[in-house]
Amino acid sequence: MSDSLNTSVAEVEGTDTIEAKETADQTADQTADQNETADQQETAIFERWSQLQIHFVQDPHAAVAEADALIDEIVQERRRTFDARRALIDDRWQGPGTSADTEDLRVILQDYRKVLSDLFPRQS
Repeated sequence: MSDSLNTSVAEVEGTDTIEAKETADQTADQTADQNETADQQETAIFERWSQLQIHFVQDPHAAVAEADALIDEIVQERRRTFDARRALIDDRWQGPGTSADTEDLRVILQDYRKVLSDLFPRQS
């Protein structure tokens, strides 16, 4: 191979690696932001839970309906969160014009493992 071709290949491979790292860094930043937001949401959820327990004394049926609605909101939000995380990961190896090499795929597999760990914390 000529030196200019070797240089071009190295530049392309370096660019792909840099882009993969930037994408992974963006995913990590988004996950950190989501974790902070999740902490705030968890606090709000438990405040609502405390209020509906107090409300149970006055109106048990309504309190149980509120609990059902709360659980439904939580499940729907978790689903949206996981779907968004998965879409970000999927795009890195299945998106249009994507050419993930083995190292990129290794990092992507680690990101999938993080999602799995969030879904099943005791198994990680």
